[in-house]
Amino acid sequence: MSKKKRIAIDTRLKEHPNTFRIDDNVLVCEYCNEAIEWRSKSTVDNHCL
Repeated sequence: MSKKKRIAIDTRLKEHPNTFRIDDNVLVCEYCNEAIEWRSKSTVDNHCL
């Protein structure tokens, strides 16, 4: 059985520097000020397109 890798909100922030910020454990887009569901990498990546 494989272990699932735990991802922290800080990981998503590091993947997209200068694009997001963290407000009260919520990932927020710097450009549109929208809260982003950070647990799914594809959601974060697609928001940046």
